[in-house]
Amino acid sequence: MPASTTTETPADDQDDAYLAQRQSTMDSATLDKLLMAEKNLAQAGQATTNVWKLIGVENSQHYDNATIEFMGIANIHKMRESLDALKSLVSPSSVEDGDKHYHNRLENTRWLKHVMRVLSGARRVAEVLHEDGASVLVHCSDGWDRTPQLVALAQLILDPFYRSIRGFASLVEKEWCSFGHKFADRIGVGKDITEQPNERSPVMLQFLDCVWQMTRQFPTCFEFNEKFLIHISDSLISGLYGTFLYNSERERVLDKVWERTESVWTPVLENPGPYKNPLYRPTNRVLYPRANLKRVVLWDGMFFRWDPESHPDYMEFMDPVEKHDDDASAHDYDEDGSPRGASVLDSPSVMPIGGDLDEDKAELDIDVITTTTSSGPRRSRTART
Repeated sequence: MPASTTTETPADDQDDAYLAQRQSTMDSATLDKLLMAEKNLAQAGQATTNVWKLIGVENSQHYDNATIEFMGIANIHKMRESLDALKSLVSPSSVEDGDKHYHNRLENTRWLKHVMRVLSGARRVAEVLHEDGASVLVHCSDGWDRTPQLVALAQLILDPFYRSIRGFASLVEKEWCSFGHKFADRIGVGKDITEQPNERSPVMLQFLDCVWQMTRQFPTCFEFNEKFLIHISDSLISGLYGTFLYNSERERVLDKVWERTESVWTPVLENPGPYKNPLYRPTNRVLYPRANLKRVVLWDGMFFRWDPESHPDYMEFMDPVEKHDDDASAHDYDEDGSPRGASVLDSPSVMPIGGDLDEDKAELDIDVITTTTSSGPRRSRTART
């Protein structure tokens, strides 16, 4: 099987010798691709002063039978700026359903374009491996940001094992934890907010967003659901589990993290039911994601989960002065508790309401609660996601 290799060091004599040794043990027909996940072509041209330092940009003359391709994935600073802009956009205090400029503002964050480029790069790696039967070396500036993004996603595209719950846990442990993604620097858990702010970047969150895009495009091909991905995302910043603490496996071992904390996978593996996709049908298909802006959409369940307009249940916990003038209390109510004359478009929720919990609703883990107010009965629903 063609090999997918990661590296964290600049190309030097040792690297050249290593690749030469690999070439001597492989069929020459499989050694025609060297894939560099780094700057786009224009940026690479501006980086000629760094070529001799060989930080992220390699000289193709050093490698026989190699083709260098640039994926156009932005650096950690651009990703941080993009997420900051997105957080400002989706903040409950700034989101308005009637904002006619919302989509323009979303485009200006460039978050979806960044996600699209990461997906596109991973697809390219998978295509070279699967379609061309070539070997691929994925390399970014340091090897712990864009490299694990592309390598992990390529394996998710190609290998159905990694689409299972246990397989995905293995993938994250292997490509992100063992290969030294700098969780502490990138996320900042346990650090002062003013300490190395330029090191912060949502690299892992972006990877999870890409995975969610794939689960949306292939809804029956993954054993895990959105709740599983959100559990991982929340664990990145909560500090509750030891899996994502520190900058390397070495640091976690030296601090005896596993003796003092629990793994992020423990609650999932002990009680996998809530994290399973009921539509899951295992398949050996290669899943090439559609990496274009018609298919890549904003992860609503992640970025709008605290927005009361998207989740009316949260309105119960808001101060009355924050509620809209057209709150449900202004309606007359039918016998079933729903506002009389209200349009189905009044609520953005697609959750089922009304009636007792049946088996279908129980599988969705939805509670239907009826309360009484001065205006009449109100029916709200709480979905544990």
